[in-house]
Amino acid sequence: MNGDHVREELGGYLLGALDPSEADHVRAHLERCEECSREHERLAAVSPALSFLQRTPETLLALPATLEADVMRGLARERDRRTRTPRRGWRGTLEDLARRPALAGALAGCAATVAVVALTGAFSSDGAPAQTVALSSPDSPARAQARLRSDAAGTQVRLRIRELPPTRPGEIYEVWLVREDGRVSAGTFTAVAGDEVRLTLTTAARPAAYDRIGITREPDALDPARNGPNVLAGRLPAPQ
Repeated sequence: MNGDHVREELGGYLLGALDPSEADHVRAHLERCEECSREHERLAAVSPALSFLQRTPETLLALPATLEADVMRGLARERDRRTRTPRRGWRGTLEDLARRPALAGALAGCAATVAVVALTGAFSSDGAPAQTVALSSPDSPARAQARLRSDAAGTQVRLRIRELPPTRPGEIYEVWLVREDGRVSAGTFTAVAGDEVRLTLTTAARPAAYDRIGITREPDALDPARNGPNVLAGRLPAPQ
């Protein structure tokens, strides 16, 4: 791997295609390299964007029905190729993937689709400003910052969490939007010892309908109910 930066490995890291040792190397580098960390956040936004496209009304844009399948087949062929050839490290930037015949057609179609959506304004927000909320706990040193931004598809929640205890096998952390009469999940994640957690989640819920945002530690990743203790919480700004 590149000793100075890990930009070429970020594609494989985000796709979960790296070996454990390679993933550990990238994770450790992201903790100390601000430039690669910014690139990681930029590439991580691709997944929510694709989810958004799937919810775009057909009257706005007719997506190719085979787009997702084409991309996934290309990725599978690429992973098979890597197991049959000498290991030279993952070259996972979008530019490098586009040069590979297995993925060129699918990525070209995806790029054209994103360009059309951008021109039609599908990625524009609904005018609501982003909200930044601090999350804390009186019982632990863990701290977090959540940035919430709503658009036509729902709400994007970007989290940066420090000093969160690692999850054990079978456990997850779950993010919730909470009000007096109930709560809705915004997604789940796991944590590794010593790592700063950075992630982006997407929920259909609107922050204006809720009072708080919180994170619980759930003992059973397969149980969708809220069973675990609160570990972090913050109060959402009142609607203007």
